[in-house]
Amino acid sequence: MILSQEYVASAERRARCFQGQWTGTCGTLAADVIRLIKERRTMQSSTFIADAHAKMQQEARKLPGDSLQHAVDHEATAAEQLLLDAAAAVRDRHTKYGPPNEHFARTAALVNAAFGTSFTAADWADVMILDKIARSRGTADTADNDVDKAGYAACRHEVRGGHTP
Repeated sequence: MILSQEYVASAERRARCFQGQWTGTCGTLAADVIRLIKERRTMQSSTFIADAHAKMQQEARKLPGDSLQHAVDHEATAAEQLLLDAAAAVRDRHTKYGPPNEHFARTAALVNAAFGTSFTAADWADVMILDKIARSRGTADTADNDVDKAGYAACRHEVRGGHTP
């Protein structure tokens, strides 16, 4: 929900009633409201948005590979965009689940204990790729299946220490 300008102005007026009394719970909350409103104004400024956009482009340029650099600097081909999307998914999965060598090793250990198998973390990445292939051959063939396959291949590569067989 986006707060209306009227609501923000009203909140600021109410908070300023405590100006000079920045102690105690009410004063602390009022001071917090004033600081949040100032931060909101900063974030809404065009220079903040332009700076954030420039920072995002700079971060995107840190992606490895000439093709990815080209995709950042120019209109990406469909293949380059898929790889950019996969890179973003891998980055997101690191945040949510931790490094794939740890997450896949835990999953493989649980599967091995349950079924008497001997999967490795890299094997589990392969299983996930196979799952995406199976989905794409069924009724759930969506574009993100290809992104996920590329992402799991990248995770497999990371699990193997950056080495290919």
